[in-house]
Amino acid sequence: MSTSVFDRLFLAPDLKAAKQKLQRARILLIGSGGLGSEIALKLAGSSIGHLTIVDADKVSPHNIPHSPLFTPGNVGSFKVHAVSSSLRWKHPEIGITAIPKFIQQCENFPYADYDLIICAPDNNAVRWYINKQAVDYKVPALFLGVSGPNQQWSGYVQLYLPELTACFLCISKQGSVIANSFYEEAGSTGDIDADRQRCGGENVAAPMLAPVVGTIATLASSMAVQIVGNINTPPSYIYIDLKSFHLQARQINPMPSCSVCGKVVDYPLVFE
Repeated sequence: MSTSVFDRLFLAPDLKAAKQKLQRARILLIGSGGLGSEIALKLAGSSIGHLTIVDADKVSPHNIPHSPLFTPGNVGSFKVHAVSSSLRWKHPEIGITAIPKFIQQCENFPYADYDLIICAPDNNAVRWYINKQAVDYKVPALFLGVSGPNQQWSGYVQLYLPELTACFLCISKQGSVIANSFYEEAGSTGDIDADRQRCGGENVAAPMLAPVVGTIATLASSMAVQIVGNINTPPSYIYIDLKSFHLQARQINPMPSCSVCGKVVDYPLVFE
């Protein structure tokens, strides 16, 4: 009898029932820094069929403490190449596509081909851009970050389910209108710093604690497995503070007035 590294995973009844869905799942991961690289590792270890990872940034020394995949030898190389190389070595059966670009530079990207989008960049500009793609193409999406009053100790994961839960703009801007420039594709200038400014903004240094990054990545990847495996519907918003050991899970409905996911109601004119 042939054996697989995932045999023990599928001893669990709910995962066994979801086996084919997991192994056929296609997940788009935006961002491959501390959060993204750890999510990729956990998804590959959950027998996800195919990961497409998009990120134009390169590994720097300050990325190393937050990621189990980055080493000093990766400094200066594209993050997506470092992550995909490590995952191919560890899980050769998993399909991986690495795209060393900012997502706004990927013209006519086939978002509808994916079962789930995971958005793990370091700025809201990218999250707003991906949020609109998820809404327009009706693709479930997870948005996550390390942020909050005690940023070094806290973070969040938000789930968008088309027409069922609030989108990221509902959460971050109460659905208000933002500049169209956030939703536009951007060609490459050949200068990574200039491209980053156009596609997301300056990389601002922020305090990060490795256990917090790992916890948020664990929450997001476990939610992803439940969604693509049709195992469970997680809460639409989870916030955790590891200093106070406080966790908040909420269901947040879409805002009817949201400029991205809200539905415009046309009332018929009545003439007397």
